[in-house]
Amino acid sequence: MNTTHKPDSTKIDAALRIAGKRALWLGKRLGTPVIVYRDGKIIDVAQTDPEPSMDEIEWKQTR
Repeated sequence: MNTTHKPDSTKIDAALRIAGKRALWLGKRLGTPVIVYRDGKIIDVAQTDPEPSMDEIEWKQTR
């Protein structure tokens, strides 16, 4: 298995992190669950994790 990171995979990782922060922010604002699998358990991170600050979230449109 090739474990070398490629530029595209770095961009994908960054995009997924941003999407996760946006989902958590939105879930907290709307009071909706944000379900993830963490440490062998299914949890609602909207209930357990702190809300990301606006500075942590990139809101510009990407294409």
